[in-house]
Amino acid sequence: MLLTFLKMHRVEVLGQAKAHVSSGSAHESADSSAISPLFDELIETLETEKFTAEGAERTAVLPAPTSSARSARDVLATQRSAITSYQAVSACAGLRKAVMDLAYREANAPDVATHATLERFFDQSVARAISRSSASSYSARIVDDAHLPTERVNFFAVELRRQLEVSFLAAAALQCGSSDGWTATASELAKSLAGLRKLMNKTLADLQLSMDVSRGKERICLEDFMREAEPPARMDAHVCNCKFTVFVVDPRLYVDADRAMLSAALANLLDNAFAYTKPGGHVRVKISGTGYRVQIQVLDESGGLPREQAERMFRPLSERKVSRAQWTSGLTIARRCVEASGGTLTVHDVPGYGCVFNIDLPQTHL
Repeated sequence: MLLTFLKMHRVEVLGQAKAHVSSGSAHESADSSAISPLFDELIETLETEKFTAEGAERTAVLPAPTSSARSARDVLATQRSAITSYQAVSACAGLRKAVMDLAYREANAPDVATHATLERFFDQSVARAISRSSASSYSARIVDDAHLPTERVNFFAVELRRQLEVSFLAAAALQCGSSDGWTATASELAKSLAGLRKLMNKTLADLQLSMDVSRGKERICLEDFMREAEPPARMDAHVCNCKFTVFVVDPRLYVDADRAMLSAALANLLDNAFAYTKPGGHVRVKISGTGYRVQIQVLDESGGLPREQAERMFRPLSERKVSRAQWTSGLTIARRCVEASGGTLTVHDVPGYGCVFNIDLPQTHL
């Protein structure tokens, strides 16, 4: 039976589940750390189901977790500062795929009822991760009436981004394997959401810049900053069929910048990188410091730039005399966002390979 099989092959199941977690992440260990307690919770659920199934009708709601299962959930809860909702969804998808692959390979395919229990377990586990993201607390600062319109714009921007991220997580969960029959549909949904987020990244940043909406500079740990920026970028990479890597970020690197503007700049640079990198290509993000300056680099595999286009590409579309299909106004917005945070944005062409976009900011020392 499946329960016995999982207990006997715990190490192999966990090993394969970790292997299924997306590679190239600077926080891959955080992704993997969610798998073991999730596996323990699955075992407890199957054991509980085994004893309650006899003489009782199975319901759409899983049995209440035992003390051990609640303990596993507590472990996951204490890791929230290190594990994002997307990483939790990835852990669920990786464990589900490992369980199903090994079970069918070893001729221990679950019966219909057990399969239904597995699907409900992973569905509810993913739902908890998504609801955690949805319940994240975002609040706009309430200031005097003179500044209220700009605060409303800030609040709208934050809330719209949050709701879109929740939708993307749900699409990613479907695509990763909560139901194999919905993979194609989830893929189309993810593409639509990616397009919507790309439009949002441009429009909201442009609106905030044109209204001179600034929440002021704050001290930003770049390791935490990339931890927040990586999951949506990784989903966009999946939609564009690109590889995506974030190099490990030194936790001692800090900058004083407008978080919203810096986030918008990076998002627009990544949108551009994914748009012009050919399918199967690689987009990378590297953050480094010299002691006085910090560089946030986005490296793509777009094939390089036409001659003398390096600086011209940052100009507004109306000034470039090129079609919208050639260049995107997102680069203009990205430069304005970086400059709003006291930095500079430049591009270095690598002929025949791609481009390196470099955000340069003063480094802050604690």
